[in-house]
Amino acid sequence: MKHWRILGFLLLAVAVGGTGIGMGLALWSRIRGKSTELCNQGAAKAIKGDYEGAIVDFTRAIELDPKQASAFRNRGLARVLLKQYDEALADFERAEALGAADADLYEARGRALFSKDMYAEAVAALTKAIELDPKGAQGYALRARSLLNSGKAAEALPDADRAVALDPADAEHRVLRSLVLRELRRFDEALKDADAALEVDPKNVRGLLSRAKIREAFGDREGALADLDRLKQTGEVDQETIELFRSVMGSGRRADPVAEASRAIRLNPNDRAAYRRRGTVRLERGEWREAVEDLTKFIEGGEGGCQTYLLRAKAHRALGDDAGASADISIALEHGRETEETETKYGIGCALFDEGRAAEALSWFSKCGDRDYAHLRTWLIRTRAGEGEAAANVMRIRHERKVDRGEVGWASKLTGYACGRISEEEVVLAIHTMGGLSDYDRGQGHLYVGCRRLLAGDRDRAAAAFRDCLKATSATSDAYQSALVELKRLGAGR
Repeated sequence: MKHWRILGFLLLAVAVGGTGIGMGLALWSRIRGKSTELCNQGAAKAIKGDYEGAIVDFTRAIELDPKQASAFRNRGLARVLLKQYDEALADFERAEALGAADADLYEARGRALFSKDMYAEAVAALTKAIELDPKGAQGYALRARSLLNSGKAAEALPDADRAVALDPADAEHRVLRSLVLRELRRFDEALKDADAALEVDPKNVRGLLSRAKIREAFGDREGALADLDRLKQTGEVDQETIELFRSVMGSGRRADPVAEASRAIRLNPNDRAAYRRRGTVRLERGEWREAVEDLTKFIEGGEGGCQTYLLRAKAHRALGDDAGASADISIALEHGRETEETETKYGIGCALFDEGRAAEALSWFSKCGDRDYAHLRTWLIRTRAGEGEAAANVMRIRHERKVDRGEVGWASKLTGYACGRISEEEVVLAIHTMGGLSDYDRGQGHLYVGCRRLLAGDRDRAAAAFRDCLKATSATSDAYQSALVELKRLGAGR
């Protein structure tokens, strides 16, 4: 259940002047005054919850004075509360053109866009609302939801934090942050927020469901089942859903993310975020055709977003559909031109690298700041272009700085390997034995071993390293995708 405050409906001072063309000043003043009276009458009805009656009054005010900006603004707010989102967005556009743009208008526009699953547009509208009203907790909360549903939990967290800080007594803000933290797998903190929310509102449905899932992740099945019992007592969740969760938790099985997303889709076939979650997991599992289908469902439902097109390109590539991958990369490039997100810049650079568009890839990697893997890709592109000595010198300086700072971890080893300071044997040993190394990092290691072998002309051993990369990491990884491309160029199988 979404938690939204009632928006501010404007009450206007009765106008006595005007610039009516082709009519007397007195007549124009009466018309304008009547329009303003109807606008105020509609606002009074809306404040009492009579949104249908309010819309009638706002419409009559507009008919009398088509330039009554506040009437368009107020009618849009009422339409949002009646879930008439397309009509509301049209009203907001007209109100903004007439100069009636304020924080409530942009927040309401964000709500309408969020409800239409147009998350990127919702974020843009809510950013304007926050700029105009930086102390409005709801703007931060709804922007966090939009980011979370776009698969951007890390970006959603600061907004969720701000919403809690501005209105700590609101249980929904705590639940929201719990959902974000759970997505980031920070379960201890997520549980604290869920507990705090349920202290304020013991029957909060999303809070109970979130806590049940967190407790299940901790292995606390008894606590999770107790929350499901409380959820049942609220009467707001159907019995089938509760029993599905109970069957998973009661059996001691971990909830399967594909099954969870499928359940969400059964309950709401228009749940775009669930299609994106399921598509991403299916891509990780190697279910590439199904991943394409799910990510296409997400894209068809509204704005796809750069990262989703990049994900679908990876699924196409894994299926051997290079044309499909190239088409998605081109769309992602258009969506990502104005991005400020380093992860997105790096992802676009890697996709262009795999397409053989080296100069464009270099431009994107140059925008990634201090990210080590972007610098390694730059080294590889320049080395292949015949600038090996210059590229190695840059990487050597980077490696020496890390050593001087006492950094002897994975990034130091890879940069040292690139510039010739660390041997292949040492890197391969680290791939297999270094503690705390993620599958993503192991995949990167195998990729660069393969690339160094290829630079030395050892095609067979390069292919072996690229195959090791495919085994070490998931298809969502940029290293996996690049290894696929390298194997294809070598004419070698997986």
